[in-house]
Amino acid sequence: MRIAILEPGAPPRDLQPRFGRYGQMVAALFGEAVEGEVFDVRRGVYPDPGPWDGFVITGSAAGATTLIHGLRPLRPGCRTRPARRR
Repeated sequence: MRIAILEPGAPPRDLQPRFGRYGQMVAALFGEAVEGEVFDVRRGVYPDPGPWDGFVITGSAAGATTLIHGLRPLRPGCRTRPARRR
């Protein structure tokens, strides 16, 4: 299974050496059962909507309004992508 991990924020810098970034934390939760790739959406790096089985949006210090604006480029792909049953 391939999962795109969208990272709209980062944990406080003083915690990163101990815990890593949010995308790393999510990938570790999935373990080897899932192939996850992290995308730094704050820097405008977004996944191609085609090859993914799912998407995860990690935590962020941003408020909901800021987060929504940052993820706006994904809206067309989310709306047009048909649900796929397994």
